[in-house]
Amino acid sequence: MTRATPTREELTCANRLKGHLERQGKTVSFEPRPDFPDFDFTVDGERWAVEIAGLVPERTVSGERLSQDALAARAHGLRTRIERAASGAGSGRYAVHVDADELSRAEADRIVKEAVEFILSGEAETRELQAYGSGTIERVSSSGMLAVVVDHSGGSDDIREDQRNMLRQELDDKLPKLLNVRSAYARTVLCFWNRNWWHKERELRSALSSYDKSIAPVDEIYFVDDNKTLRIYRASGIGSL
Repeated sequence: MTRATPTREELTCANRLKGHLERQGKTVSFEPRPDFPDFDFTVDGERWAVEIAGLVPERTVSGERLSQDALAARAHGLRTRIERAASGAGSGRYAVHVDADELSRAEADRIVKEAVEFILSGEAETRELQAYGSGTIERVSSSGMLAVVVDHSGGSDDIREDQRNMLRQELDDKLPKLLNVRSAYARTVLCFWNRNWWHKERELRSALSSYDKSIAPVDEIYFVDDNKTLRIYRASGIGSL
């Protein structure tokens, strides 16, 4: 059976991986495939198998099941307001942890004010947001262009565990298929995407290292979101960037 046209998310993820590799000086092109894997990449003349999987758990908000994509869309406006208000504040990556889907307009206004003050202060320690009972802001990195990520799950342990479980399920599904096509490619690659990942690289590595089966059929694993592309695994081990 012929596979459907790639989704917008799959194409976005493929393009972000392409851009990530090109920034390393590689020559990259790709085309979708009618079956497994999702894309054939050509990287410096080598043929790569690239399979893409979305990890998009759900949560209940006011009795309604909403996907993480829907929640991320609600958080996008808050993130944009903070970035615009702090656009002259220099560099660095910041994570704001709140239940963005539950915020009132007044709470959002106060959070923007507090977040900008924190960014301007240059503080490195995590700060509680006074405008919102359980919210925090932290500086994740002091380098790079100014970027703010809003964690709309509020740092929920349940959401993190859901993502770990989905990661394990996807690995159980994808790895045997990659093993079947491995001989036809120079390299096999898995890309996991989410609009708004956990914001600390060590959590991504921890989630991957908790997988208790061999990941030998894959050469590299990337995590891709709206802000960054991270290579979390390559054949030599977890943690390579």
